[in-house]
Amino acid sequence: MRSDKTARCIWCVLGPLLISLSLGVIFWIADAVYGYLAFSARVRFLLFEQPLSLRDSLLDRIPPHDLYIRIAFLVMCLVAAALVAAFLVRRRQAEFRLERVNRIVENSDAVAFEWNGDQDSSLSFVTKNVEQLLGYTADELRSGRIPVESLIHSADFQDIREEIRAAVSDPSTGSYALSPHRLITREGEVRWVDVRGSIHRDAHGKVTQRDEVLVDITEQRLLEHRLQEQQKLESIGILSAGVAHEINNPLTGVINYAELISSRVEDESLKEFSTGIITEGQRIARIVSSLLAFTRRDADARDFVRPRDLIDVVLTLVGATLRKDQIALTVALSDTLPEIVVNRQEIEQVLVNLLMNGRDALNQRFQEYDEGKQLSIRGKVMRRGARELLRITVEDAGEGISPDIAKQIFDPFFTTKSRAEGTGLGLAISLSIAKAHHGDLSVESEPGQYTRFHLDLPLP
Repeated sequence: MRSDKTARCIWCVLGPLLISLSLGVIFWIADAVYGYLAFSARVRFLLFEQPLSLRDSLLDRIPPHDLYIRIAFLVMCLVAAALVAAFLVRRRQAEFRLERVNRIVENSDAVAFEWNGDQDSSLSFVTKNVEQLLGYTADELRSGRIPVESLIHSADFQDIREEIRAAVSDPSTGSYALSPHRLITREGEVRWVDVRGSIHRDAHGKVTQRDEVLVDITEQRLLEHRLQEQQKLESIGILSAGVAHEINNPLTGVINYAELISSRVEDESLKEFSTGIITEGQRIARIVSSLLAFTRRDADARDFVRPRDLIDVVLTLVGATLRKDQIALTVALSDTLPEIVVNRQEIEQVLVNLLMNGRDALNQRFQEYDEGKQLSIRGKVMRRGARELLRITVEDAGEGISPDIAKQIFDPFFTTKSRAEGTGLGLAISLSIAKAHHGDLSVESEPGQYTRFHLDLPLP
């Protein structure tokens, strides 16, 4: 690449010089031929006192005025060539710098826009890397065939328009920053962007041009929401620890009193009631213990875990909810499945999320009890290339997922639920957890029949 640039710069210098020398030689020959033909042999003899040949006109006995003209023309050509060469070299250097800047911009997350006029202006320039952000090419956006209204999320469009209007209407404003907002890509995905702009005005204060730089902050927003979710879980953990301390003491007393009743009464029905109290009290203790373990997150705490133990803890947390919704749950996980090395709380979070999604899908299809209202958990060992994986499959018999939605289901902030029901982060966070364990989370669905989520985790 560097040798090609050097060669082009050398040609920028030598090219004009060679052309100027060629023009000088052509003029020299043309003037000599013209001088030889223009004068008769008699005139040439009177001027030079001997016959004058074409060779003499070219080199040997050139009339003084012709020699001066030829030399002056040659010098002018060389000077012009030097000026042209200097211009070409500077232009080539400027093109190199521009190419380097364009490469840096196009390989970054920043997309530059140039608008003619105020907020109702047309797009005059956009960098090529806009296709990586929005899926539209620069030519498509410049042509005006893609309305700006279709690029900005409908919930954010009016606010962004008002912010731009306020900036351009204030003559003292030279630069502005827009609130982070959402853009819609060609595929319908939602991307969050941060925008910084500058305003150019003429002598009368009228806006002639707006330059904007967009930076994709979708991953940053995802991390912020993950941090918020983690903070919520930490708060729940602190609250749970306090509640557990307050519950465990009286709960221990209840269990002890029930055991005393069971040991002292002779009535079998009373014994049965006291045994029920003991069983339910122990169940409450297990639920509190599981909740504490679930909310105590430590990204570095990975240990060997039996898959069946994971499922048992998760079902302790969500089993009552599934039973309340009259969902038939089937667990097909062999006790002989090998152990996996994972962060127990994080994988439990993924499984809880998958089970709750399955529950929502079943409740959407079956409002009341139905024998088809089924949810299953299966596990098996599989091989992918040179790796052995444990696959845990959560399958529901809900409405299924269309292929278009399946392509976006793991995207941050994408959700088919209302704002009150979901944030669009559950599956995105679950996928990131699976990837952090060097595994994967995938979906398989048949609309109207089933949806299967496959959690693949590597075996040690």
